[in-house]
Amino acid sequence: ICSRNDSNLETQEQQLHPGPLIITNPTKFMNALFIPHIRDKSLMKSILSSNEAQNSYALFVHADVKGASMNDMITSQHGLDGSVFPSDKLIYSGHFHKPHTVTVGNRKKKSGVSIRYVGSPYQTSYSESGQVKSLLLVDATQNWKCIEEISIDIGPRYHRIPSVQSFIDDNVGEKF
Repeated sequence: ICSRNDSNLETQEQQLHPGPLIITNPTKFMNALFIPHIRDKSLMKSILSSNEAQNSYALFVHADVKGASMNDMITSQHGLDGSVFPSDKLIYSGHFHKPHTVTVGNRKKKSGVSIRYVGSPYQTSYSESGQVKSLLLVDATQNWKCIEEISIDIGPRYHRIPSVQSFIDDNVGEKF
């Protein structure tokens, strides 16, 4: 049983913590542009060349970029060309689960682009075996710079075993 004051507190708490924010349209927030997954390449190119993208410190996208590692064995061949991204921005992407950076062009001469795939928080399938996962801490007050990479050691683990004999040799004396 809730008193009137208790239910009022519950309502106030729900307003303070409404849950996750789901972005379904390109949204500029705190000088960063957040772009959800968009399949239409021409629309994505248009957004990436917009004033909002050009005037943002960072871009958070969910994009398939040519040359990105889909996993340890497959590289994307059909995604966006990295050259469509602004060259002077921090760019963080989801989409592929392997944490890595795709560099296109010459970043040192400001004519290139680096797109950092943050990866999944844990191994979701056998294709991610051996991948080290982490959480990137970015700071909006430092123009969305990554200030810390925190290792994550949760979830299932997948392992590649080169041979049955190596598995036996590595586990002699172990009880299963």
